[in-house]
Amino acid sequence: MTKGYKIALSDDAIQRINHCREYLDKKMEDVAHPIYGVTTGFGSLCNISISKEHLSQLQQITTRKACHITHLGLVDDAAFANLLHHIFQTL
Repeated sequence: MTKGYKIALSDDAIQRINHCREYLDKKMEDVAHPIYGVTTGFGSLCNISISKEHLSQLQQITTRKACHITHLGLVDDAAFANLLHHIFQTL
């Protein structure tokens, strides 16, 4: 972010993130039931399964795309902060 905003997570948010991670890790063990956008591609690629070996790469690409959009100014700092706020409110 260009304006020097800092984002910090509360202990409660960190616990909820960890809980969600544990939940997803367990769900991903069931390869017969893919999870959209987690073990599959997005949009028209939703029928493409992502191997365990490539899941980390998919997450990195998705995160980089979000950061790139923000850096280009397609999403301003306030909108990005609002997005993060809503994400953490749903955890």
